[in-house]
Amino acid sequence: RQQIAFLHGIHLTSVGRRLKQSIWQYVKLVPIDSIRRLGHTSPMKVLVVDDQEGMRRMLARAAASWGWQGEFCASVAEARAALRADRFDLALCDADLPDGDGVALAAELRAANPGLAVVVMSGDADNLDRAGRQGLPSLLQKPFELAAVRALAAGL
Repeated sequence: RQQIAFLHGIHLTSVGRRLKQSIWQYVKLVPIDSIRRLGHTSPMKVLVVDDQEGMRRMLARAAASWGWQGEFCASVAEARAALRADRFDLALCDADLPDGDGVALAAELRAANPGLAVVVMSGDADNLDRAGRQGLPSLLQKPFELAAVRALAAGL
């Protein structure tokens, strides 16, 4: 059976039979057919909704370095337009947005797109608590390390 390797979320298309022993601990071999069934043959597409330009810029650089494709929106209206135009694997939504409630947007995204993994971000613990009560279990307390975003995405 043909297999493909995933190394920290990045698929390696040409993996020989003899990888160095030290690399094996980081590589997970998955049959290609099961990946195709799950729809993971293309890069992860992420939607980031945050009104802070610095946060959008930081997440855009990180996403690009991880091989992800992304759309970076500053408002609820921009996020809705992006969702009408494209399909995403992951959405990162700030709880406080200038034109609406980010927690409500996250719940709306999840309800409208059952396959979409949704993460709520906020520096306010009350917003994260509210998101958890609304059935949104993936939460990031700001400020956070980029590794936390990657870890959440890997577990979704």
